[in-house]
Parts: sequence; structure tokens; C-alpha cells
Amino acid sequence: MNIREQKLFFTRDGFSIWEKICELSTEITYEIINWCLSERLITTLPASKDEYDWFLYKTYLDLKEEEKEQELVAKISQYFEIISVPKSDFNGLLYYFPINKIEINNIYNLLKDLDFEGIDHVNVNLFSLLTTKEDIINIRLTTDKITTYMNHKISQKTHTELRIYPQRDIILQTNFSGYTHTDGEKNEFIAEIHRRIAASQQGSPIKPYNFSDHTLRRLLVINNESMPSRYRFDNGIMKFSVDVKHPMSFLDALCHDDIKYLYDNYPISVVKLNRGEEISLILDGSEGKIMSRLKNLQVIDIDKFISEISVLLRYDYLNHTYEEEMKNLARRRLSVGTIPQREAVIATAKKEIGEVFETAFKDETQVIVKLLQNTFFYCLLEKKIIPFDENTYKLDEKILVYLSKISSLAKEEITQILNFLIKLGADNGNNIESLLERLDTAIPTTQVINYASGL
Repeated sequence: MNIREQKLFFTRDGFSIWEKICELSTEITYEIINWCLSERLITTLPASKDEYDWFLYKTYLDLKEEEKEQELVAKISQYFEIISVPKSDFNGLLYYFPINKIEINNIYNLLKDLDFEGIDHVNVNLFSLLTTKEDIINIRLTTDKITTYMNHKISQKTHTELRIYPQRDIILQTNFSGYTHTDGEKNEFIAEIHRRIAASQQGSPIKPYNFSDHTLRRLLVINNESMPSRYRFDNGIMKFSVDVKHPMSFLDALCHDDIKYLYDNYPISVVKLNRGEEISLILDGSEGKIMSRLKNLQVIDIDKFISEISVLLRYDYLNHTYEEEMKNLARRRLSVGTIPQREAVIATAKKEIGEVFETAFKDETQVIVKLLQNTFFYCLLEKKIIPFDENTYKLDEKILVYLSKISSLAKEEITQILNFLIKLGADNGNNIESLLERLDTAIPTTQVINYASGL
């Protein structure tokens, strides 16, 4: 029985004959086919280059003598070992929930003896990677499927891999179409793993992380030199996809009027980031999906990207706008006006707060302004008081009174929060990482929102 192809990324421990053949150049494959002809393993040649790979593989399948089979395998392996370690495409779903307070050995023990009710014949392998930089756990879930083609039994292994980054609260689950398990099975995998290592958490079923428009904008600013080559803007009715033909940084792209117009008026849902000349990654925000259709990635490339985006997810309570929560409070705590008028108070306040920030410092991308707006509303909702003496900027008195009634904070406390955020925004320039860290340090007793969506 022969394994034709197995889609493994994080836990690969070898290559099937078919996979080796697919990595060889057309010239080398043809050379091996000619060798087969000279050894009388075949009597005909393939009709076209497109048939080379399958022709050679079928030659291997048709061999009856074990000695001849071993000779052909050795020939293919000889050429395969000369080439660089094959790279791969990638398709994965990202999940985010707090696990970093659990030691890796405890996580490993919690995941031993995994069992998935209702899914037959799933073989589970756990791999614990303890490195000087980061501890990682890999899980490989495998199901064998036997197919018959031209009287040959072929084993098609279905693999789903999960890579757990405990220190980053992140789990990646591979999602190759046709090669990983069904969506329902993958949902059961992540649900069971979540149940075991985050058993104390309550809430809705675990879903892939939803990278909001604001989170993607922050990612673009942090990775300004990554030369984004695709943006997709989505307002819920229409989608606009922009492919950038010539490499340019994100800030340079904003100098083009067409891109700037879309950036200013429509939410971003997908970005494609180039990592050097050969490597590119697509991040589909609404699906929580990381992809590359080109076979140019190694594990280290994904690990580096996870390291970068974990900075954003670490402070994910600042990804949220809190506008709806503020409107809910306004409806309950304001006694004047109609419900729409009470909600309009928050929209007006948000607009004025943004204008105050824009007066205090320059922000071409609007990323810092939106981040500070989020933080401002978060502080009001959670009553996070930040004493600050330099109160140069003030909101309109009427807005200030309304916000005080809604939040139950004194007007002076609200003004202090506003001016503190302005000072941080002005001091940090476009250094989003530094600003996030300083905000998190300054806000008393913050915590990650369970099942945060990034919205």
C-alpha cells in the first residue's frame, strides 16, 4: 500500500514517494523516466511534460518486484535529497484565548489521552518543543482513508495539526482543503482542546479570532516595511480588492489618492503582506485565517508572523470600540431625550474626542486616534481612573456632563483620562507596540476579554 500525499506543515517527519516526485524539476523527472526505460522498467514514454509526475508515480505503483521498487525509490530519493528542504503553502485558523498562566508541562498532561466522541479512528500524536525562545506544543490528528485507483490501493492520510503557543495565548489549526478533516471535525478538535486547557472559562463556542478593521490597520502600521500587495475593503454591501503591482510600504501606498479614499471610507477585511521577495502571507480578518497559496514557507516563517501579531492580540481589550456598550449605558442612565438622541450623545462624543486627538498630534493613518478612542471609552466603562495634572485639553462642557452621568466618573477624572491619553499619543509617534505596552501598564488591573472577537 502506498501513501500518495500527506499535507503536513508543523509535524512532518518524512515525504512519500509522490511528494518527492512533485518536488523534482521537470528535467530531473524526465531523466529518471529515461533511467526507467534503460532499466526496462517501462516500455513507453509519457506524451507530454504535464504527465511526467503521474507517469513516474504509476511506474512505481506498477512494479511487482521488491528489488526493482527499491532501486526506483533509491533513485528518486537520491535526487530529492540534493534539493533544498521543500517549502510549503499554508492555510490555518487562528484561535486566541488565555492559557499563558498554565505551565507547558501541565498543558501537555491535560492533552494526553485526547478522545473525540463521534469521530472514528483518529490517531493522536503530541509533540512538546521546549526551546530557549519559546515553548510550543504540536498536536497531529490523523485518519487513514484507503482509496483504489487502477487496481492500486492508495492510503490518503488526512492530517489536522494544531500548534499551541502557550506564552502567546494562540493556537493555530491547519485548514488545507481536502487534506485536513472536515469543518465539523476540526470544530470538535479545537472545542475539546479548549475544554481541557481552559476548563474554567465560560462562554460561547470557541471560534477563530476575528481580526477587526482596526486590528488590521494597526498591523499595517507595525509592519509598514512589509510591502502590502493586496487590500480588501468591505462595507458589508460591496467589496473592493486592491492589488498593488509595484512594491511599496503601507504609508507610501496611502499617498495614492484611490487607496487613501478607500482606506478613509471603508473597513479593511483582508491584507496580503510580503515578507521579502519570495514570502507572502494573506490574513483574512473576518475568517481568522492565515494563508499562502505559494509553496514558499517554512515553519519559522509562520512562527515569526505569530510573534508579530501576538503583540496586537496581547492587548486585545484595546481592539474593541466599546461604542455599543457606551450607547447601552447612555440609554439606561440618561433621562433626557429619546433613545436615538441618547445614543447620538456617544456618536457626538466619539467624534469630538477624535478631533481633540487630531488637534494634539498628527496621525495620518488614524490608527493611533482610534486606539486612544477605544482606550478612552474602556476607561469610562470600567472606571479606570488615571490621575494626571497637565489638563490642557477639555471636551465640550455639555458632552462632559453627559459622559459623567453615563460613566459615574467625575468630570475632572474624565478630563484627566483624556489628557493622559493625548500625552501618550504625542510621545509615541507611530510606535504602536510601545504605545500598547504603555497603555496596558498605565490602566489599572486590565485583563483579556474572553472570546474576544477583535471587533
